[in-house]
Parts: sequence; C-alpha cells; structure tokens
Amino acid sequence: LAFASLRSRDHLLAAIARRGSRPWLWYTRPMRFELHCHSTCSDGTETPAQVAARAAERGVQVFALTDHDTCAGTGIGVAGARSIRAVELSCDDGGRTIHVLAFDRGGAWATLEDRLAAVRTARRNRLRVMAAKLEQRGVRIDIEPLLAEAERRSVGRPDLARAMIAIGAATSLKDAFARHLYDNGPVDVPNRSLPIDEALAIGRAAGAAMA
Repeated sequence: LAFASLRSRDHLLAAIARRGSRPWLWYTRPMRFELHCHSTCSDGTETPAQVAARAAERGVQVFALTDHDTCAGTGIGVAGARSIRAVELSCDDGGRTIHVLAFDRGGAWATLEDRLAAVRTARRNRLRVMAAKLEQRGVRIDIEPLLAEAERRSVGRPDLARAMIAIGAATSLKDAFARHLYDNGPVDVPNRSLPIDEALAIGRAAGAAMA
C-alpha cells in the first residue's frame, strides 16, 4: 500500500478533494494514501471488500479503488478513511496502451460511466471471439456463463486463463498465456481501448481529476 507524507501528495489531494477554493480538510501530520489498486472487478486477485479491509488494517486515510474500466467495486469504502470513486482507463495512443487514472470530484460522473459501459461490452465481445479461437485449437470454454457471472466488472484474458485451468486445459495462468493467450498470438484479439484524446475529453466533461 502507498505511504506518503503530506508534502509529497498535497497537490494530488487538493486536486481530488477541493471544494471551491478550500481543500476539504487540512492535515499537519503524515498520511497514508492508496490511490491506485485493483480488485477482482478487473485484474486483481482480491475482492473489493478484501482490498478495503487490507487498507483499513494499514491505516489508510485516503482510498481509491481504480479497477480497469469499471467502478463496480467502488461502493465499498474503508472504515475511517476518505473514499474516492475512481477508475483506471485503458487508452490507446497511436497503438500504445496508456493507463489514465480518473478520480471523482463530484461532477458529472455518469458521463464517464456511460462510456465505460460501452468499453466493457467491447471487452465481452472480444472474449467471445477469443473463446471461438480457443475452440479451434481444441480448447472449449463455455463463455456465456463466464460472462454472466462477470456482471458489471471488466473481463479479459485472465478470465479465459482461469477457465482453462478449471477444465484442465492449462496448469496455471502463466501456462495459459505462454501456450495460447500471449500478445499477438493465434488467440489474441486487439483490445478496443478508448482513444487517449476521447478519454481525456470524457474525464474533463465528468469533472474528474486525472493522472
């Protein structure tokens, strides 16, 4: 978990939490921040509740869960901490993948949520195509139950890898990626990320602080 003094993070805290011309709170002692972490709502290994519990155990005072392209887990806060709704946007910049953090400052966040829903739909369709390619290689994944279980969270290649492990088609995540799911491999399908310019424009329209 991130640990920083006020001097090293006051600019970011002020950008996120400012109310008019005043910060929401002044601190005169070191603080503990967690402003970039993932859960099982995207590619993390712990549920949002488990991530929040770990943050609470470590005395985190400002917390933001930043899953990829979804805010599904952000309703779970950290006891005794300022919790901020946030997301990590997967963006395309001329063929390069850029990750942008967006933090809610109380603006028109629904604008961002609507666009993220379209991104998640594209991710789900991508997995359907990848599952069909796996079947051509002799690995049959029943993709629809997997997608139904995922609900509002972001899905990706790790979901296919775990499904392969469950049916004995791979021994580990590393094995699934090494033999089938690696970048630009026979199963891979390009991920339709948000163009960076569009992501920044949406973030500004939503009133988000971005990093």
